[in-house]
Amino acid sequence: MRAKFFYILSLPICFLFGITVPDCRPPGQEWKCYFTFFMSIVMIGLSSYFMVEAVVEVTNQHNLNIPTAISGMTIIAAGTSVPDLISSVIVARNGHGDMAVSSSVGSNIFDVTVGIPIPWIFFILFCDSHACEYYVRLDKSDLVLPTILLLIMVAVIIFAIAVSNWKMTHGLGYMMFAFYFLYLGFAIANKYCFWIAMEL
Repeated sequence: MRAKFFYILSLPICFLFGITVPDCRPPGQEWKCYFTFFMSIVMIGLSSYFMVEAVVEVTNQHNLNIPTAISGMTIIAAGTSVPDLISSVIVARNGHGDMAVSSSVGSNIFDVTVGIPIPWIFFILFCDSHACEYYVRLDKSDLVLPTILLLIMVAVIIFAIAVSNWKMTHGLGYMMFAFYFLYLGFAIANKYCFWIAMEL
């Protein structure tokens, strides 16, 4: 019953991806792999865009009134990490635990060093060419503390994996969940209960 429910729930998405992303797995269809890779990235980008727009609409002040920082750390972060989760599960089941961990860490580094700067560069170039003002403002106090916490979390996770003798175990998985909820709890408490402002 549960499998049927998830099958029906995912049927529209599977149909959409089935008609837009070619299958390069059958023998003789390997030449489609480049187009499959390209269309996969395109569909992930479109899905992420509509997911973010839906979250913004649902969590704005006229509906659930959830701060953007909280929705970004929870709903949007979870939604955009689904491809990383699926790829990590696939490679882990194939016995490549090191690839699963390095993929998760590498994707976050890619997000920070490529995913944020490149759209920002294109935005600045577009605004310069159209003589418009920069309407996106960043609060330094909202960036420094989360960045420091991120670096601390990466160090703690590496230490936890080392303590587990570099093996992916159930206990290590539960520990990862605990680290995430600790970080999330601190971020929410810092937003509502107390405020730590840090600037460089």
